[in-house]
Amino acid sequence: MSFNYPLLEQREKDFAKDFFKTALNSKENLYYYPKPNTYTEVDDFALFSLRENITSENLKIESLYRNNLIHRDLRGKLHTFLRKEKNIDSKILSKKFFYESRKLFNCSFTWSEYKVSQEQLQYDLIDKVEEFYPAPSEINIAITNECNLKCIMCLLHAKELQKTHKTNFFKQKQVLGEDKVYEMLEYAGKKGVFNVSFTAAGEVLLDDRIFSFVAFAKDLKIPLISLVTNGTLLEQKGIELLKAGLNRMTISIDGATKETYKKIRGTDLEKVERGVRKCVEYARILNNQGADIEFEVACVLVFDEMSSQEQKELYLSKWSDCRDVVKRITFNELATFDENGQDTRNNAVIDYHKRSVCMFPYQRMMINPYGDVSVCCTMSSSAYHYPFSIGNVYQNHLEEIWRGEGISILRKENLEKHFTEFSICSRCNEWAYNDFTQEEMPQAKEKVLYIE
Repeated sequence: MSFNYPLLEQREKDFAKDFFKTALNSKENLYYYPKPNTYTEVDDFALFSLRENITSENLKIESLYRNNLIHRDLRGKLHTFLRKEKNIDSKILSKKFFYESRKLFNCSFTWSEYKVSQEQLQYDLIDKVEEFYPAPSEINIAITNECNLKCIMCLLHAKELQKTHKTNFFKQKQVLGEDKVYEMLEYAGKKGVFNVSFTAAGEVLLDDRIFSFVAFAKDLKIPLISLVTNGTLLEQKGIELLKAGLNRMTISIDGATKETYKKIRGTDLEKVERGVRKCVEYARILNNQGADIEFEVACVLVFDEMSSQEQKELYLSKWSDCRDVVKRITFNELATFDENGQDTRNNAVIDYHKRSVCMFPYQRMMINPYGDVSVCCTMSSSAYHYPFSIGNVYQNHLEEIWRGEGISILRKENLEKHFTEFSICSRCNEWAYNDFTQEEMPQAKEKVLYIE
């Protein structure tokens, strides 16, 4: 039995005592970690009681990893090997939504979550949030608002959709201050943030500071350093990015054929594909030297030219020889927006499934080129229509914002399910993708997202 829970207040001591009594009378392995919803993944525990299934091999592997004697990848491989040795079917495991901590999962394959009252959960997630979520696991930094394309469906830069904007977000070129970017990266390194993603309200590779930012993040040993790009500049700049230390990249490609791509993006698909392949070749060299570089190709399906299945097959065949680096190929419908900038595709999810509490106020921070901080893409996009933020990095440090009044109010309203009263949150579907049962998932994918 282990306690990783604050025991300063009397109510905290009483809570731990109740867990101890329950665990003594239970034959199950019990664990507790305060989470806003059931699908939030954590790699820690607050309380746990292990009754069975622990093995000396599990303990040895975890001990080596926790003492930095083996790498995370080797840890995973050893546990996989151990499961095979014990004839534990990985297919069975993969069918379960196993959201328990890796620390616990590697000691036993069966755990039951210790259920608590809503009052206790709110106490842990609001009053004691710094104990359990001391920093975001992901920080997205948009360093510029410039773009070299005007894609027809882009809420940011399409001429027709810019007419719906109600703010001056794109009135002039805006870049995030260099000193502020380095300050945020230092915070990420200090706090153990897992993923720093460089994005833009446009195209990030138009800003040549990106190479220095990536290199600085690498020096800080941030595990995942990622970037989202339209790919048009990869042929010239991709290798320099990888040399700097980038290890995750998402390339957005809209249109399975060069004709469709030209219609949507107004530029040359073959140039983008050459750039991606050039990066794949160099990533292979670095991976053979011990790097861990992966790409995602994000594809948009256009339904007025070929069937969705034909488009998917064409995309997949194009990248079939690159799947050692291009690990994910995602498919999404062409976005459409109403006069308020709301994605009309959201209705399929919103009307389809009961709303759940959002995890982003506990996991993510997004900073736009003006320094405004939000927690998700939907809130970040509000900057073009009805500005809303939880702080600004030119006024406060990220650490102060993460612990500040703005995000605390957001967390409280979210936990009490008042989010539907906010225009920003009311038509959002970001919360939904992880919240379908296995039976519902195929229908949800047909309506919203295709993943290969």
